[in-house]
Amino acid sequence: MIKPSHQPQESKGDDSTGAIHRESETPHRRIIIPGEPHDFDDSENGNSVPSEKPAKSDSSVPPSPKPPRGMKWRTLATFVVGAAIVFAVGTYWGPNIVRGVSQVWRSVTGSKTVADGDATSASSTQYWTCGMHPWVILPEPGLCPICHMDLTPLDPAKLTGEITIDPVIVQNIGVRVAPVTIGPLTKEIRTVGTVTYDETTTKDVNTKISGWIEKLNVDETGAVVKQGDPLFELYSPELYQAQEEYLLALNGKSRLTRELLDDARTKLQFFDIGDRQIKELEERGTAKKTLTVTSPYTGVVVDKNVREGMKIGPGMRVYQIADLSKVWVMATLYEYQLPYVEVGQAVVMNLEYLPNETFKGKVAYIYPYLEEESREVKVRLEFENPDGLLKPGMFATLRLKNTLDRQAVLAPREAIIATGTRKVAFVSLGRGKFEPRDVETGVETEQGLVEVRSGLKPDEEVVVSGQFLLDSESKMRSALAKMVRGNMASEQSSVSTENSPQAASLRLPPTALAALSQLLRAYVSIGDSMAANHLKGTEAAANEIAASLDEVTANPPSDSPGFWEKSSQPVVIRSKALQLAKVDDLEAARVLYASLSHPLMELVQKTGVPASYGQSIESLTCPMYPPKVGGAVWLQPVGEPRNPYMGLEMLRCAGDSVVMPTSNEGSQVATSSPKVNELVEAYLELRQSLANDQSEALSEQFAALGLQSQRLTKSDDGEIKRLAQSIVDSSNVKPKDLKSAREAYQPISTAMIKLVKITSPTSEIADKLYVAYCPMAEASWIQKTAEISNPFMGQKMLTCGEVTEEIPLR
Repeated sequence: MIKPSHQPQESKGDDSTGAIHRESETPHRRIIIPGEPHDFDDSENGNSVPSEKPAKSDSSVPPSPKPPRGMKWRTLATFVVGAAIVFAVGTYWGPNIVRGVSQVWRSVTGSKTVADGDATSASSTQYWTCGMHPWVILPEPGLCPICHMDLTPLDPAKLTGEITIDPVIVQNIGVRVAPVTIGPLTKEIRTVGTVTYDETTTKDVNTKISGWIEKLNVDETGAVVKQGDPLFELYSPELYQAQEEYLLALNGKSRLTRELLDDARTKLQFFDIGDRQIKELEERGTAKKTLTVTSPYTGVVVDKNVREGMKIGPGMRVYQIADLSKVWVMATLYEYQLPYVEVGQAVVMNLEYLPNETFKGKVAYIYPYLEEESREVKVRLEFENPDGLLKPGMFATLRLKNTLDRQAVLAPREAIIATGTRKVAFVSLGRGKFEPRDVETGVETEQGLVEVRSGLKPDEEVVVSGQFLLDSESKMRSALAKMVRGNMASEQSSVSTENSPQAASLRLPPTALAALSQLLRAYVSIGDSMAANHLKGTEAAANEIAASLDEVTANPPSDSPGFWEKSSQPVVIRSKALQLAKVDDLEAARVLYASLSHPLMELVQKTGVPASYGQSIESLTCPMYPPKVGGAVWLQPVGEPRNPYMGLEMLRCAGDSVVMPTSNEGSQVATSSPKVNELVEAYLELRQSLANDQSEALSEQFAALGLQSQRLTKSDDGEIKRLAQSIVDSSNVKPKDLKSAREAYQPISTAMIKLVKITSPTSEIADKLYVAYCPMAEASWIQKTAEISNPFMGQKMLTCGEVTEEIPLR
């Protein structure tokens, strides 16, 4: 054997994997791994290659470890049995053990952390949602039913009304607050008015004899006159003769002429000849052709109807004189402003052309009627006008102030958000926390403050800017809380059916009621199937809905024969039902079911639930269906919700519930009676007179109406007797004009409409009677034709109104 020379190369380096060496004369490379023998045989070449260092028998080089061996079967069996025992103990006694340990831990540390054993209590307040579909809210963790992503815990703070916002964000969005204060509640009304004459100081000047005006002393409108100032010179033969008679009586010596003197003097005085002029006549001793007519009043001539040389007659208005030392101002107010105005209330007036002048007056009179066209009320104000600055015809700005309360709770107007059904304000709790409050408000002042009757307290801070952003967040959180807690079936109280309203709009025959019961049973069976996440029996039930609906519409209501022709619900219900019968996809079926449910709900609200159905029906709303635009309704028997749109995933999810009315099949049916014919004829005759504005025979027509209704007061039916007596009482009037007649006619019409529905006249009067309503008069009446003929508005607005009901006669 040839021994190779040992000339090892220098090591290129040492590392953790061992040293690598080269043998220059050996054609094979050898890798020496520490821990393994250095001598090995080259079995392939038949050579035995010695190691770099000769092997030694001592223990300086450790022997190679033996390869690991597998676990023995006994050990494995022991491990499996032990794991099973631990699992059994954890299953049966684990919660109690953990709960006990948790209680000990809390008692020692005072911690309020919920232990694993309290998972049940924690899950009752923790809900889970989907980041991609936030309207999905489930009480347990898992996967989103839409996108199958993992659900994430929902922040419990979002289920409360309180809102928490970072103070920096509060500043960035411009949230400002203002205090709630206590102070006087002053209601100020601003309006405009027109200056006019004081009617109590406006006088007419006329003569009591005929004659000719020889001379006018006051020949212009607007002239200022005083009492006793000469107005015009009048020549009158009667006046001249009266002077002669007075002089004869004055100069007569007999006792008879002395007695006639007083009569002659009185005659002159009755002709408005003053004592001074009579004295001048006595001194002069001769009659004068003309006499001077003086002004009986002090004031301004506002009207002049004569010229020189003009002949005037008795009673003719020659002048009109008004005293402008006091004037009236006529203002108009709206109906809602009337509670804040009273007689004697102070008024402040300003004129545009006198900006530095302020006039103070008072409310003198509030007129007791409204202008029908403008719905405004006239108010008369009084102002002193010693300097004559206030001239009739001027426009003025008025302010009426009234202090309603000295110590009222007041909040800024912008802090109150009106949502339509309620009013909300946001109270700042500090550190970025805001609480929404329902408030009840009262009077709003001109200073931008609102009376707060409940909901806020003095010194609280309310949000006055940025509140709409808070309102949006609050509504979203309220919707979440309502969806999760307020509307879960487990927390809903049972709905009482004892006070279910009676359907009053339609009266279906028995055949239609039986078919409607069958329709509802088929509809509810489809909803139950969808709630169980399947469509078994849907095709047959949907076809049953269409067939039953045909039977219902084939039998018109007795009180509205043409109802089905005018109603759109049956067409939609039938169409959706037939489409539903052909669908085998659950989601598509739910869409059609939602489209069918809403018109069916509207229909049942009018017809009522038949007694033959045997159960009360309620309408419920799903706030999560359709996604993003929740609000689909469905009908089901009163009880725990079975949501057909969410199925088993959220079976008890339901919004507000409304019990459907029951049918009025057991209510009293109107009967016809010839005794009512004459009463209706008398009523219609009176209606025609009022519509034609004829007031000549109103008293006789009211009396005839009362006489005819008197016959029905002896009826055995208590309701008929009561209504007839009401007509008798209202007919016992003698109206002075059309207005008072129409006021008396309104309660008569109300009673007549109720009466003919209980005991109608026969078809001898007409095939049907029409009930019409006028929104301007806010009153209804009966007429024989569909063409409107309004008795409350007359010829002024004869066609105002619309037919609201038809009463067929038999």
